[in-house]
Amino acid sequence: MVHRYLNNTHVSLVLAKSRVAPLKSQTVPRLELQGCVLSSQLVKVVQEELEVEVTSTHFWTDSKICLAWLCTREKLNAYVGSRIGKIKENGHNTAMWNWIPSNLNVADLATKSSKFASIKEWLTGPDFLKHDRSEWPNQDCVALSMSEGVNYHDEFQDEEETVYFLTVEKIVDLPDITRFSDYNRLIRSTAYYFKMRKILGLPKKYKPKKFSINVQDMEEAKNLWYRKVQMDIFHDEVHSLRTTGYVKRSSRLFTYSPILVNGVIRMKGRIQDLDKFNVNNPVILPDNHNFTNLLIRTFHNANAHQGLETIINNLKHRYRILKVRSQVKKFGQTCVRCRELGAKPSVAQMSNLPPKRTTPFVFPFTHTGIDYFGPLTVKVGRRPKKRWVVLFTCMTSRAVHLEVVPSLDTSSCMMAIRCFMAIRGVPKKILSDNGTNFTGANQELKKLVKELDENQIEETLSARGVEWSFIPPGAPHFGGCWERLVRSVKSGLQGMLKDRNPSDLVLRTTLCEVMNVINNRPLTHVSDDPHDAEPLTPNMLLLGRNNHMQYDHNFDENSVMTRAAYKHAQVYADRFWRKWVSTYRPELIKRQKWPDNRSYYEYSVADLVMIIDENLHRGCWQIS
Repeated sequence: MVHRYLNNTHVSLVLAKSRVAPLKSQTVPRLELQGCVLSSQLVKVVQEELEVEVTSTHFWTDSKICLAWLCTREKLNAYVGSRIGKIKENGHNTAMWNWIPSNLNVADLATKSSKFASIKEWLTGPDFLKHDRSEWPNQDCVALSMSEGVNYHDEFQDEEETVYFLTVEKIVDLPDITRFSDYNRLIRSTAYYFKMRKILGLPKKYKPKKFSINVQDMEEAKNLWYRKVQMDIFHDEVHSLRTTGYVKRSSRLFTYSPILVNGVIRMKGRIQDLDKFNVNNPVILPDNHNFTNLLIRTFHNANAHQGLETIINNLKHRYRILKVRSQVKKFGQTCVRCRELGAKPSVAQMSNLPPKRTTPFVFPFTHTGIDYFGPLTVKVGRRPKKRWVVLFTCMTSRAVHLEVVPSLDTSSCMMAIRCFMAIRGVPKKILSDNGTNFTGANQELKKLVKELDENQIEETLSARGVEWSFIPPGAPHFGGCWERLVRSVKSGLQGMLKDRNPSDLVLRTTLCEVMNVINNRPLTHVSDDPHDAEPLTPNMLLLGRNNHMQYDHNFDENSVMTRAAYKHAQVYADRFWRKWVSTYRPELIKRQKWPDNRSYYEYSVADLVMIIDENLHRGCWQIS
């Protein structure tokens, strides 16, 4: 061992060992190769036992044939090939081996004591070790003589002879990986298992009183699993690295420049920093293996189910997984939590319009939708009060009627409905949101209609009554017919209300003007051609004309249809409905969204689904 500190150099002998030649005669190159194997084993023992950081390792031999065997890539016979494999298995590659002249090789003193005058050279080594590397023996003159070349080629495998040899891997029993669903639990269990095996092999007086594992035990367990996984998938590559130091060009690991370090295949990085050896030389792992899947799962959960690039980047700090992108993406698709966070509602094809939206030649507000919006603040005296607006819309003609209520209780709702029915007539059916105020009003409305049957409503109309129905809970899109008009009314109020807190009279007047504006909106295309007919509006059905301007109507006095005043309204209504059927209803045929069912999943019994609740956070949605 050579220790250099500043300008001082100290060389000392640490460990030595020699063996007697076997009774079966062997060639000298084979005996020298056996000495190289012994030297490699001694260095490995010293590195494991001494708590001293070794910066570099060098081997010296005077056998040029052994150096040639170490450097060759050709197939060797079983005897030489297996011993070369043992040397490289210990992590001692070709670059560590050097040639030394026989007259400087102090190792010969173990078998040739008369070769050196004193034992001092045996203890301190040759003198060139104390000098700079430039003064070490020249390695360029290492060339085989004719006789050495013959011995060198004698150990190659004949082309016609097939010899099979394997480097036996020490088989270690590991836990069944299929029983584990967590990577950290697998490593901890393995570490506890082997720590217990070590303790059970100790004498009783050396057994520790407290049983625990440390970081070193965890690292040993990881290395055992690395070797196990690589031997399962990369058996040929491991054998090739042990024997020749390289892998075949056809191997999947060829582009990774693999090296074998302590029995683990690592990618040889271009940056060699001793402080970050594991980062610069990451472990190579196969794809589609249980161990790799557990490792990906651990990184996936540790990174809070982040995107693909984040997980791959963190994995590459210590591992090189084959087809890592597809493996991480595949796990993300099976992760239950990721599927919950990224789930999208199944969108069905836009359904057919209900008959109440497409039935012509009916009275206005025969089919009515009702909704609330607000509150709006008004000034009563000097105190601010809240007011709400009830919106009634005709499902067929899209006309609007607005009423103001002072509260959201059932009585206020009933008063607004009575005012609406007094002005627009009794509807055949009312459709509303599933609110508590409408649920209570449904019972009183039946009583109200029953009372009106005797006094005001004809017998044929009162027999049908008013049908009140609610849209399904949690399905606000069923009320899109009136929700869109609520937005239009709010936009009109924002443009007309200048006072922040108007009086009740100002608010009621503004709502009437907004109602007139909404009912004057065109339902059909507005043409730029002045010769085209006027676009269809809801006021054409309610008033027989648009209400933004006054003009006279000229009727034929000879026409039977215009002799009675009540016939005028019938003429206007017929005009409206004919134009409604010819221009407006065709525009309702086309599906504006969700044109087909290709993205809709046909649910069946026992399917796992997530129930969307807009009142809860996505992570709190129920799964059923």
